[in-house]
Amino acid sequence: MGFEWFVYDMLVMPDGWGSELVCCNYPKAWVEHYVRERYTRDDIAMNQAMASVLPVGWSASKNYRHLTDRQRMVLDECADAGLKSGAVVPLHGPGPVKSVLAVSGSLSGDDFNRLFRSRRHELLLIGTHAHQRILKLGVGRRTPSLVLSPRETEVLTLTALGDSAAQIAGRLKISESTTNEYLGYSKKKLGAKNKVHAASIALSQGLIRL
Repeated sequence: MGFEWFVYDMLVMPDGWGSELVCCNYPKAWVEHYVRERYTRDDIAMNQAMASVLPVGWSASKNYRHLTDRQRMVLDECADAGLKSGAVVPLHGPGPVKSVLAVSGSLSGDDFNRLFRSRRHELLLIGTHAHQRILKLGVGRRTPSLVLSPRETEVLTLTALGDSAAQIAGRLKISESTTNEYLGYSKKKLGAKNKVHAASIALSQGLIRL
C-alpha cells in the first residue's frame, strides 16, 4: 500500500491509556523506546484519532499548532527513527476498548498526502476487518451481545458500504425518513456518535458483514 510499517494496538479507555500491542513490524528499538517513555498520551496522531471515527494522517514535518514540548519531541524522534509520516485508523468498541491500526513510512510532504488520500478508505476497511478478527480471538474486553433488527442490519451494512440515506431508501424501497429512523435506533443501541461510527462498531462486533 506504500507504507513500510504497521501496528495494531489495543487501548483500554479511559483507564489510564492501558495498551496491548497485538501485532507490529515497527523497528524494535523504536517500539521499546516508545513504550518505555509512555509516549501514547503525547502522540498527537493518537490523540486526534481517539476523537475521530475516520483515519487521521500525520507528518513529522507538519507545522502543528499548540503542541506541547513533549508532543513535538515525539514527532522529532519519530522522524529520527525513519518514521516521517503515517496514518492512524481509530477502531471503537466493544465497551471501553478502543484500538488503532497505525501505519508509517518514509514519505513526507505532498508525496505522503497523495498516498494517504488514495488509501484512506482501504485503511479503514482493513483496520475494521483486522479489529473484528482479533476480537474473535478473544483479545480485549467483550460486552454482552447486542441485537440489531433485520432492517437495522440491512441499513447499517449499506451505510458501511458507503451508501447515503437516500440511496439506502431506494435500494430497500422505504422512505428516507424511515431509513434515518433505523440509523437512529442503531446509533442508540451501539452508543455511536454518528452513522459511520455505528457501522464501524457493528463491523467490529460482527453484527454486520460486508
